[in-house]
Amino acid sequence: MSHRHRSFLVVTLVCACLAPLAAQRFAGRVLEVTDGDTVIVARAVGRAGFEARRIRLFGIDAPEGTQPYGAESTAALSRLVMGKVIDVDMKDVDQYGRLVATVSVGGADVNEALVRAGAAWHYAQYSDSAALAAAERDARASRRGLWQTASPQAPWLFLNSAAQRPATGPFHGNREAKVLHAPGCQHYNCKNCTVPLATVAQAQAAGFRVHEQCVKGPDLNPGPWILN
Repeated sequence: MSHRHRSFLVVTLVCACLAPLAAQRFAGRVLEVTDGDTVIVARAVGRAGFEARRIRLFGIDAPEGTQPYGAESTAALSRLVMGKVIDVDMKDVDQYGRLVATVSVGGADVNEALVRAGAAWHYAQYSDSAALAAAERDARASRRGLWQTASPQAPWLFLNSAAQRPATGPFHGNREAKVLHAPGCQHYNCKNCTVPLATVAQAQAAGFRVHEQCVKGPDLNPGPWILN
């Protein structure tokens, strides 16, 4: 093999190894803030195209929409990123296809800012970040945001307790995603949740799938179960 061909092969292999890493970081404009720890971003694809990607903020967990401070948490994230270009540092892709990432605006870490403001918990089960842990301690000590309440319930505990409650109507069906939501679901009143359904049986007969986090009960037919 000639020296030129060897050099070409080395460069090709190096580029192939670096490409996945480069793909883990990108900039995009925030199109929508769906809750206190999730945004939808327009990401450039090719020379003139764009794709919308859902980003789940890494290492934090915000109150659910039906929890105390849920709306305030969403508003806090909106103030930080809505309509702005953010830098996305991917960590993973979760089972629902969301990009799990740390995001920043102008070099400021948004994930950490939310925790420090008391708008989210440090999700220690999935992150050992010393910065996020310190931000939560600071928010607790200063009683900021959700810590103004003596004993706020973490969203993962809230969801577990909600899952134990039997599903009762009236239900709302998402006409686009064909997902069934019960009262108390975060997305119960979403813009496409306009199909009224009296019972789970009626919904399943009409082709709707139940939402795993908030539609449960011993009388439910088996799956399919989903998360939105």
